[in-house]
Amino acid sequence: MLLLFDVQARERMVQLKAALGGWEVTAARQCLHSLVNISGAVHGYGMSELTKALGDAVKADNEAMAGELLLALEREADLVLRQTGALLAALASDPASVWSVQLPD
Repeated sequence: MLLLFDVQARERMVQLKAALGGWEVTAARQCLHSLVNISGAVHGYGMSELTKALGDAVKADNEAMAGELLLALEREADLVLRQTGALLAALASDPASVWSVQLPD
């Protein structure tokens, strides 16, 4: 699945550059929408792998590893919640501003 995302993201970037080069706004927006979806899917994949690893550590009764993975998962979840908050605040004030929001990292 990640290989597919890699191929698709590269294709969309080429398409986006071409669309912006010819100032084809609709095509550029479609590419951006696709890139946002790919980005979200890859990020979700990373979180699910982290969650799975934490579950495996718990099953293996490895408290030290579970603690480390829990901290990593907490950081990741906190980041997602801060980014969601920033996007929701932008949408509430001016829906068009969502594209220019500086997301926390």
